[in-house]
Amino acid sequence: MRTFLFFGLLMLAKASYSQTDSVGSGHALKFDGIQDYVVLGDEYHNLNFPFSVSAWVFLDPTSLGSPIFVTNDNNPLYRGFWFVISPNVLECEFGDGTGGNNPAFRQGKIASIQNVTSRWINVCAVMTSPSNINLYINGVNIGGNPSGGSSLTIASSFTGDTPKIGYFLSNGSAYHFKGTLDEVKLWNRSLTQDEVRQDMCKKLKGNETGLIGYWPFDETSGNTVFDKSPNGFNGQTQGNPQRVFSGAPIGNSSTFLYPPSGWTGTNISMTDGADKVTVSNIQGNPEGIQIYEVKNLPSQITGLNLSKISQPYFGVFAATSAGASNSFDVNYTYQNANSCSLFSRNNNSIPNWAVSPNPATQVSHQIEVIKISGSKINLDLGADQILCNQTSATLSTGLSDPTLTYLWNNGMTSPSIVVATSGEYVIRVSGDCGTVKDSVRLTFSEPPTAFSLGVDQKLCQLQPMPLKPFSDTTGLTFLWQDGSKWSTFKVNDFGTYWLTVKNYCGQASDTLHVVKNELLDYSKLPNVITPNGDGKNDFYKIPDQFLGQLNIEVFNRWGKKVFHEIGYMNDWDGGDLDPGIYFMLVTGGCIEKYKSSVTILK
Repeated sequence: MRTFLFFGLLMLAKASYSQTDSVGSGHALKFDGIQDYVVLGDEYHNLNFPFSVSAWVFLDPTSLGSPIFVTNDNNPLYRGFWFVISPNVLECEFGDGTGGNNPAFRQGKIASIQNVTSRWINVCAVMTSPSNINLYINGVNIGGNPSGGSSLTIASSFTGDTPKIGYFLSNGSAYHFKGTLDEVKLWNRSLTQDEVRQDMCKKLKGNETGLIGYWPFDETSGNTVFDKSPNGFNGQTQGNPQRVFSGAPIGNSSTFLYPPSGWTGTNISMTDGADKVTVSNIQGNPEGIQIYEVKNLPSQITGLNLSKISQPYFGVFAATSAGASNSFDVNYTYQNANSCSLFSRNNNSIPNWAVSPNPATQVSHQIEVIKISGSKINLDLGADQILCNQTSATLSTGLSDPTLTYLWNNGMTSPSIVVATSGEYVIRVSGDCGTVKDSVRLTFSEPPTAFSLGVDQKLCQLQPMPLKPFSDTTGLTFLWQDGSKWSTFKVNDFGTYWLTVKNYCGQASDTLHVVKNELLDYSKLPNVITPNGDGKNDFYKIPDQFLGQLNIEVFNRWGKKVFHEIGYMNDWDGGDLDPGIYFMLVTGGCIEKYKSSVTILK
C-alpha cells in the first residue's frame, strides 16, 4: 500500500508540473514501431458490451500490424479487445478467455481499407454486441466481414492485465504501432454514427456520458500521458515515443456535413459571432466535410504577423474513407466582409504559416486558416442614374471601416458626399488590403418642357413648313402622328399633326391643325361701297375666312394704282378718292386673279 501511495504521489507531482499544449489538436505521440508504447495500469476488468473506441491515426506506410488500443494482455489466451490497423486492414476483435492461437476463441469484424497511410484519419469501432460491430473511417461506416468463430462474449476480468496504447502481445508475438496517434477515446456505450462524426474533430470536455478513457496526448514533456476521463487512468510511456505537434483536424468545436447525394450546389459554413468560414466548390465527392474552430491563437506562429491576426482560427477536413483525391474552396468573412487574405497551413504539425488569397481555392484534403486584419473592400456606387426633379443627391460608399481612406475626383475625402451637378463621380478607397476604384454617372433631369407646334392654321394654299420644337434634343425621344421618331417633321399637306416627346422623367405633347380653306365665291365680293359713316357698306369687305390671305389692288380709270394692300383685312373705305368707278384686282391663294369694278358713292 505504501508503494502504491508513493507511486500515486509521484504521478500527481508530474501532473502538476507537466507542460501541455491543448491548442487545436495540440500534441501527439509518435511511435517507432519497435519498442514504443503506453501502459495504462491494471484497469478495465469489468469492460463488457457495449463499448466504443476511437483514435486519430497517422500510419507509417511501412507499418505491418499496428495496435491502437488493447484492454488486456493476450498471451496465451485471447481476452479483452484489441483495435488494430495496417495499411490494408482495420479490425476490432475480442477474446472469450477460453483459449488462444485459434479463431474459435475470438470474434470481431475486419474491413479491407486502402490509401490510409501518411495522412491523418479517424478510426472508430462501435461494438454493440458480438454480432453487431461497426467500423468507421473519418465518420464513414466501411462495412467489413465477421472474423473469428467464438460464440461467447468478451472476457475482461483477468487480474494483472494492463491496457496498452500502441502495443499488442498475442500468441507469443509482440506488435508495436508505427506512426503517430492522437485523441484515443474509450466509451462504455455504443456511439451512433452521428456521434462518431460529432466528436471526431473536437476536443472533449472529459465528462461526456459513458466516457471511460480519454488520452489527448497534449503533454509536451515527461513520461506521463493523462487520462481526462473521470477515471483518470493515466499512462506511462515505454521506450521513447516522441512528443510531436499533432496534425489531426481537431478544434474546440466543429460542424459537419455528409450529404446523401453528392455536393452539387452544396456548401457548408461555420459561424462564431462575426467570423464565418464557408466551404464551397467541393470536388471529388468526399463523403463528408468537417469544419472545426480553435478558440486560441496557434501554438506554432512562424510566418504569422501577430499584429495582423486575432483568434479564432478554423480548419477544414475532407472526410473520405479511402483517401480519394478531392478539392474545395474556403472563404473567410468577418462582419459579413471578406478578409482580404489569409494565413494558412495544411495542419497543426506544420510550423510555418503562409499568406494565401481569400478565398483559398482548390484545397486538397485539409487546411487551417486564420484571417488577416482588414477586409476586402467591397465598393459599389451602383448603376448610373438619371435623377428626376432633384436638385441634389447623396453618393455613399456604404463603408464604415475607420481604417479606410477615401478620395473622390472632386477632392472630397469622406465616405459619402452630396452632389448637385450632372457628371461622372469617381472614388478611390484605400486600406490594408489595397486600393479599389469605382465610378457612377449622375444626370439631374426634368420632364420635357411644354412646347408648341404653332397655332392652328386655315390656308387656301399650303407651303411646306418644318416643325422643330426643340433645339436641344439630348435625352429626348420623339413620336409623331405617323410613327416617325425624328426630332423634326415637314408638313407637306393639310391635316392634323401631333408630337409626343419623352425622356426618363416624363413626357409632353402638342397638336397642330392645318386646315384647307374653301375657295372664294366671287359673288360675295362687293361692287359698291358707300363710305358715308352710316355703318353700311362703308368698307370693301371680303368674307372673314379670307382675311389676311388676299391681296387687293385698286386702279382709277386711267390705270393708275390708287390703293394696294397685301393680306387685306377689310380696312379700305376709298380713302380720299373721289366718287366714281374704280377697277379692282384681287389675288391670293384661295382664288385666281379676279378683276372687277367697284363704285364709290358718297
